[in-house]
Order: sequence, then structure tokens, then C-alpha cells
Amino acid sequence: MTFADIEFYTEDYLKGRQQTIPTEEFDYWAEKSSNRIDRKNSIDEELIEGLDERTLNQLKMATCEIADIYFKDMQTRSLDARKSVSNQGYSVSFVDQIQSMEQIEANIKRVIISRLSATQLHDFIVFGGV
Repeated sequence: MTFADIEFYTEDYLKGRQQTIPTEEFDYWAEKSSNRIDRKNSIDEELIEGLDERTLNQLKMATCEIADIYFKDMQTRSLDARKSVSNQGYSVSFVDQIQSMEQIEANIKRVIISRLSATQLHDFIVFGGV
């Protein structure tokens, strides 16, 4: 189950900011982030229908924010990841912007906790594990 759609991403999450994830790729990244939020498959349609508007909005925001994290990480990893280049005495060093998988996971956990811990999904966060 995917918790956010492209319309929510562009209108509510981005709020006029430049779109990071291309429209044609959004469903993939939203599903990946939804699956990460609900690792144990405990959020079903019945639970979603019972959520108040604030909780549902925060769930969608978390989905979009995590989708952006995944997408930006994929973009960074696909770039040429050389740290330095030397050519006939000319040398250039690049800043290593690739985050470790542990850093990415820590960012994702931070998003889930900050967005969902003060909502109706509090018990899911506390007892279900992030």
C-alpha cells in the first residue's frame, strides 16, 4: 500500500518548491518509502480509514520525505564518485557526498519518529519498531 500520491507530493509536500522526483518515477519511490515505514505490514486500509486528518497528513508527509531521501541517495550514488583527479600536476579533489547506508537509515528513522510519534500512529512507532 502506498501512502502518498504525486498530487500530494507536488501540492502539499513541496508547496511550490522544485520537484525532486520526476513524476513518472514517483510511484516507485513512494511505494519504496511506504514499505519502509510499514516494514511489518501492520498498516492496512482499515487502519488508514480510521486515522484522523492530521495523522494521515503526517503519514503522507513522511512518505514523501523518505521518497526524497531515497531518490537523492540514488542520484548521488549514480554520479561519478571519484574523490580526486590529477593530470600533469593539476589536481582537483571532490567532496564525498555519498552517505553510508547507516546514515540513510538514521535519517529515515528520524523522519518516521518526528512525523509520526505524536500522532495516532504513536503505538505503531513505539511498539512496532521503526
